[in-house]
Amino acid sequence: MKRMLAAAVLFAVAMGAGADIVPNGHMWFWQDEFGDPYDGYIEASPGDTVTVWHVGNNNGGSWQGLGQIRTELWWDTAVIANPGSGDGTAYVTPSYGDPDPGFGSHVTNPPGHNYGAAPDYSTPQYNHYLKLDFYFNYMWAYEGMAVNAYHIPIRPDAPLGETTLGGRFIGVHAYGYTQWWDEIGDGDPYQLTINVVGLFDPGDFDQDGDVDADDVDILCANMGGDLDPYDVNDDGVVDEDDMVYHIETLIEYDTDDDGTPDGNGTYQGDFNLDGVVNATDLQLMKGSFGTTGVGYAAGNANCDTVVNATDLQILKGTFGSVVTGAVPEPLTIGLVAAGGLALLRRPRR
Repeated sequence: MKRMLAAAVLFAVAMGAGADIVPNGHMWFWQDEFGDPYDGYIEASPGDTVTVWHVGNNNGGSWQGLGQIRTELWWDTAVIANPGSGDGTAYVTPSYGDPDPGFGSHVTNPPGHNYGAAPDYSTPQYNHYLKLDFYFNYMWAYEGMAVNAYHIPIRPDAPLGETTLGGRFIGVHAYGYTQWWDEIGDGDPYQLTINVVGLFDPGDFDQDGDVDADDVDILCANMGGDLDPYDVNDDGVVDEDDMVYHIETLIEYDTDDDGTPDGNGTYQGDFNLDGVVNATDLQLMKGSFGTTGVGYAAGNANCDTVVNATDLQILKGTFGSVVTGAVPEPLTIGLVAAGGLALLRRPRR
């Protein structure tokens, strides 16, 4: 499935006076590119690498004369491998204003990794952490200033479910004393949670392990919705062309009804997904003809809410079609020759 890959860059930031960017009561917050960027929640799959921002928040004061910023990150090694740092350059996000260049605003030496150091005992459930130090020449701290990026790899064998990451940043004045210190660790409502979800096939919208008529119905319910994951034909819009593509390319069919898919991609109108559009599909449509609120498996061949003449025309256009490897019943060919689609005609009331 085309799923937006969660990205994570961890930025430690110093701030000036002003209102909180995110009112979390902390001097910093996590920011990511998955859903709400400030909710501290990311979904990723085993093998993904995600990126998050650690952005400075306002604490109601002005920080001046910084000589050092330390960022720290700790994680569960069963889920996450060693994160990598970004470019190690301190800079101010332009939207939040630039520092006075006279006070210096750049890292004077590269960050150092501290893998395998002693555990952070304030959160004993984590057994690994990374510490990065950045040194400045009497820097003024500004809200929204980013220091570094972390890229967080999810292990290929990571167990499914939620894991949380702890983080901390410390500001040290140029004269050597700690000017500020703040941690967002386990149990804090603003901690970073990564939900490791299973990998699934494109078009398996309900993530139940198969691509079937239920997924067609989910796609139909999202017409005009999010491109990811419903724009399966990559044309920039979610419409009935995606439904047709889903059926003709992604959906699984089972020619011998043994419960094991025999391939992907059948024909619109193959309601029972056996790889053949035949009398069985005709009977399914006949049983639902005129009914509203039914899905693909019941004979609704398009994405409207009723089985009607439009669906009949779709079925007529594909009737007799057979995927490679499927064997049509003799009755199917006979129905086409004899105009069997007239079975759906009903007298007016």
